[in-house]
Amino acid sequence: MIVCEGEKTERIYFSLFATALRAANVQLEIPPRECGTDPKSFITFGMTKFDDDVGIDRCFCIIDRDSHANFDEAMDYASTFIGRVQIPRAFDVIVSYPSFEYWLLMHYVRTTKPFSKSGKKSPGDMVVAELKKHLPNYAKNAIDPMKALFDKTTVAIENAESTYKAASSSGNMNPSTRVHLVVSLIMNLIKGDLDQVLPKELQG
Repeated sequence: MIVCEGEKTERIYFSLFATALRAANVQLEIPPRECGTDPKSFITFGMTKFDDDVGIDRCFCIIDRDSHANFDEAMDYASTFIGRVQIPRAFDVIVSYPSFEYWLLMHYVRTTKPFSKSGKKSPGDMVVAELKKHLPNYAKNAIDPMKALFDKTTVAIENAESTYKAASSSGNMNPSTRVHLVVSLIMNLIKGDLDQVLPKELQG
């Protein structure tokens, strides 16, 4: 199960990606509007769905670091829950710094340059501006630009793995993403590569 915000890029990306791969076992869940963009509320929604349905073997909450004031609190809250999950089930929070668009950017370029606020533009806005240099027709909720990404997925995974390792080594997670782990999981499921279905980074 993948939990993502209902009116944003993440929902469109994973929906199209799962459809393109005919991944019928990928379930998308959209939190109700009252959850807003608060990461703790968002994660709580995922926890509740996961707890209520023992048939869900893996749950991934896709969130942006962005500028959420209670981000650290939300991650600590999630960490406590994750520690109680019994293998082979798995629950994880997949964070993109500063936003999901950084994963999309990885389809075109490998960059470790931090994204910072500039004037009225948030760090996430700056990632979008960079992405549009490569994908000019990109817009949130736009379907066609997403379809142009899928033949570049292998490159994106390689770039995201590299930049995540660099960010982890430096201690500065901006920019980085772990979305490639979920994408790799879906691809492994489709290939039937059961030994690699759950990447080691996502194992308990």
